[in-house]
Amino acid sequence: MRRTTIRELHLRTGALVNQAAEGHCIDLTWQLIRIENKQRVNDPSLQKAYQYLAAIYGGLKRPALERAFLKTTVGLGADTTFGKWAQERLTANEVPLRMEDVAFLVQKNFNDFAVADAIAVSPLGFSLAQKQAEELALGGWPVVVLNAILQKSQTTSQKETNRAETLLGQWAKRDARLVEEAMRISLADFETLFKRHCAEFNQEDYERSNAGFKKLAYRTLFAEEEATALQGALAYLSYNSFLACGGYSMQQKKNDALDWLEIAVATGFLKVEKSQEMLGWGQLDPIRNESRFQQILGGEQLEPTSSTGWVGLRLKDLSADDRTRRKLPDGVGILIVEVSKGGPAANVGLKVNDVIVRIEDELVGDAARLTQWIAERTPGSKFSVTYFRDGEFWKEILVVAKAP
Repeated sequence: MRRTTIRELHLRTGALVNQAAEGHCIDLTWQLIRIENKQRVNDPSLQKAYQYLAAIYGGLKRPALERAFLKTTVGLGADTTFGKWAQERLTANEVPLRMEDVAFLVQKNFNDFAVADAIAVSPLGFSLAQKQAEELALGGWPVVVLNAILQKSQTTSQKETNRAETLLGQWAKRDARLVEEAMRISLADFETLFKRHCAEFNQEDYERSNAGFKKLAYRTLFAEEEATALQGALAYLSYNSFLACGGYSMQQKKNDALDWLEIAVATGFLKVEKSQEMLGWGQLDPIRNESRFQQILGGEQLEPTSSTGWVGLRLKDLSADDRTRRKLPDGVGILIVEVSKGGPAANVGLKVNDVIVRIEDELVGDAARLTQWIAERTPGSKFSVTYFRDGEFWKEILVVAKAP
């Protein structure tokens, strides 16, 4: 097989953004990376191949892969023409690699080391346990790629933990009085106090609820020996941190809210039961579009995970004023605040600001409950949805899909 040259690639691709160019670049990753005496050796032309891949995936609207190959281009020489080109196009906002991005590269038959290079320079929007890696290896995934993911997952996890500890230390100094009060809390009173602060939160008394949630978090953190008497002590820390995030968010104190979201996630909030449902809460809306919000979540979906039902909707409880304006009965109506492009809901014509009033034959008015109900549906099952738009009621049949 005759070797493809970089010059031939340039002549063939033109604007670079097409499938043929992608195929040529994939072939080049095998030609330009080789193993000699058990050592990896890169051909100098690999940098330009990575540059082409960055341009291709930019044109194909795959931002995570575009950024990954921009970074690999810079990594092979920031002072070269190609490195400077890539550096100019790198933005400040990180775009995490998702598992499907890595699977895409593996399925495209990239050189294993090229995939590992992309993983090494990118934040990961997922983690991989050793057992999962072993199962993927049995399914044919390259060991080089799996080792790169495992190494990056461990490094990322440690960085997140260190960052959370630093943030908690800073907040503890700022909240010295609360920490002192926290140490006087009896573990026997935890549940009572937690319920009280939840009531304050629901009454939108965020000053009181924030102080309360943080005290419970500090009590768990700084009394480790006693806190082990609490069932799920770490869950208490992460859950109270998340609720503090919600309170700060509603007060428009965005940086404070994001600090506590970061603490919550790093201490295991995403493993707390119903965490996915809670990430869709309206209390997070003031910070949802902040770039740091997505960085903290690492691209985490705000709807159920891939093992659950999904229709591509983000929902919010309808306010009393909106319900009155639409002349809907008390307790009826759920506002659609986001519709995923290409999802089941979008495919039948549902839009942002539509108000869901009925599922099958039941009137609905609780966004969290409906989100959970959808998550529990089996992919492929169907249900009817009645919604209100522009003064009229409409009805469609939704087919539940598997969450992406």
